[in-house]
Amino acid sequence: MAQQRDEIDSLVGELHNLRQREGLRSKDLDARAVPELRKRCDADDLVGDEFRERLGQFISEVIVELPASERDVVKYILNMGSVDKPPLPTKRMNDLADDLKVDPRTVRRKTEALFGKMADIILAGTWARDGDGHHGSGWYVELLDVVLRLDVEPMQSIERRTIVATRDGLEEVVNSVDLVPRKADPLSGQGVPRTEVTFGAVAGPDDTISGVNLQSRIMLPRRLAMGERHTYGVVITSTPTAPHYVCIPLRRFNRFRLTVRFDQRHLPSTIWALDGVTSRQIDLRQPSDVLLAPDRAGEVARSFDGLRRGVAYGIQWLSMTSEAG
Repeated sequence: MAQQRDEIDSLVGELHNLRQREGLRSKDLDARAVPELRKRCDADDLVGDEFRERLGQFISEVIVELPASERDVVKYILNMGSVDKPPLPTKRMNDLADDLKVDPRTVRRKTEALFGKMADIILAGTWARDGDGHHGSGWYVELLDVVLRLDVEPMQSIERRTIVATRDGLEEVVNSVDLVPRKADPLSGQGVPRTEVTFGAVAGPDDTISGVNLQSRIMLPRRLAMGERHTYGVVITSTPTAPHYVCIPLRRFNRFRLTVRFDQRHLPSTIWALDGVTSRQIDLRQPSDVLLAPDRAGEVARSFDGLRRGVAYGIQWLSMTSEAG
């Protein structure tokens, strides 16, 4: 508890450092004044305008969690947005007090409270760049809810995703999943997975397959504003690939919920949960301490919160026949 308090105090101090001079629009923005923020937005190798852009996008993602009125206060104090605010932080605070019709001391107290909230959000969240190298790319996953049906042929992954826009004007996202069977033939189409959008969006151009990864562009029905939530659904059909289903976040994931429905005629001998494990642990196929038992419908389920980047969450199993040798 004391360690978390120290981390919060450190982040609050760096946010105060960030509001000095011209804030995020300072031409001489010093990364050394915000080492923890720099680390958390994966900007250790960036300088100058690239660092400023990455840090600004990171702060934009953090404040999405705040009410709109509080987001506006943070934007003004840190000098975010397309229009320059007054160069001196005291002047920005006083102008904001005039706009809100409150005493400047009230704005200072509000600022302290908002920075504390932001520190809590940063510590609770998972912040990471996507595979394209852009931090966040304008959205994160609030909830991924998957029902994996192994009782039908071909198998189906029924997904319901709730996303949150972290910038204005978001109009498309990318679904990425490793479901491509090793024996799939892209030329003939045999064994190649198929993605169908079931509601809340429109399928983009043809899916892209790279190795075992399937990427599908999803076109949203309208442009989303910063902080706006949207839910859409897809169904992916495929032949079975491996005795597990996992989510390995490359962006922020708040929650992942997975239900696996097995064929009751061929139930696995052992089923277990994977909670933040490495790919190596998956390959070893050693049951974890969290064993799962199918119910009368042949189903097991597990939920995961606050997922961390680069590790796996999901369910794995051993079949009675294929693992015997």
